[in-house]
Amino acid sequence: MLMDTRNKEFRGTQAPQATPVEAPSAVASANWEDLFTDSSPTPPDRTAPNPLDPSRALEVAIRAAREAGAILRRMLPIAVVREKSPKDLVTDADVAAQNAILNVITQCFPEHQFLGEEDAHGSTPRKELSNSRWQWVVDPLDGTTNFAHGLRNFSVSIALMHQFGNPIANGYQMSRCALGVVYDPMADEMFTAIAGRGASLNGEPMACSRCERLNKALVAASFPPQLQRDSKEIQQFLEILLECQSVRRLGSAALNLCYVGAGRLDAYWGGRLKAWDIAAGALIATEAGSHLSLHLGEPFDPWNGQILAAATPALQRELIDCLAKAPNALDGG
Repeated sequence: MLMDTRNKEFRGTQAPQATPVEAPSAVASANWEDLFTDSSPTPPDRTAPNPLDPSRALEVAIRAAREAGAILRRMLPIAVVREKSPKDLVTDADVAAQNAILNVITQCFPEHQFLGEEDAHGSTPRKELSNSRWQWVVDPLDGTTNFAHGLRNFSVSIALMHQFGNPIANGYQMSRCALGVVYDPMADEMFTAIAGRGASLNGEPMACSRCERLNKALVAASFPPQLQRDSKEIQQFLEILLECQSVRRLGSAALNLCYVGAGRLDAYWGGRLKAWDIAAGALIATEAGSHLSLHLGEPFDPWNGQILAAATPALQRELIDCLAKAPNALDGG
């Protein structure tokens, strides 16, 4: 008989008397309009924000993710691989999956912006403007290296961002995530979240673990393709490796965040990431009760490149303190 072990307490692995996190249903009463009504003046070249039905937008995102996932499953044995840069791979499956997502979204929301990984290289996405404050931020294949080697841990990541503020005044486009979808096509697992309404796995509510101590935590990490022996990421890895129960490098930032939200991982950190890697997963982890920040505790920003996600505030604090010990921890990236 199989047993669902998510969010269960195991003797000797979870902190005693750990404080349960707030269940997703407790935040489900948050008002979408309160979260995504922009009171700032609309610049002359922009239209006023349009009302959006989040349930319909989520349905569209799920449909797009499933279509992309079907392409990835079909192309897994035959995809053509090339290097964008040393150790940074792309396949024709990335491009085909992104085109499928773009087709679904533009049919339903032709006025929205679209930023996909495979057409964003060299761009400055925070400065890009259109006639809508809604922007879809998409990674059609998060975990390309896994995919290229036939390792079945990869995902489709789709986030809907709402832009706010005056880009003329602040120099870049601020945004917050309204909804996120991360789909694992090989396991047929669909992680979803709408801001203020909790997170789900295949339609069932999910919540993160209650782990409060780093020495009891299973932690995942992401590393950039180009590393040197003295890179700060290596130093961070050593600091956490020596303190936590165990470390995993699974290969998909989006799935790592969803696994924190589902209680399969207790924490995750990464650097030099892109918004399309983490925007959807970050919302899903947050709506499942996880706590997010940058590496030294600053407020999380999906455009920054850093992320630290932890199941509880106590675990988050330990991770921040651990990362701060690494040489050059204050450097950018």
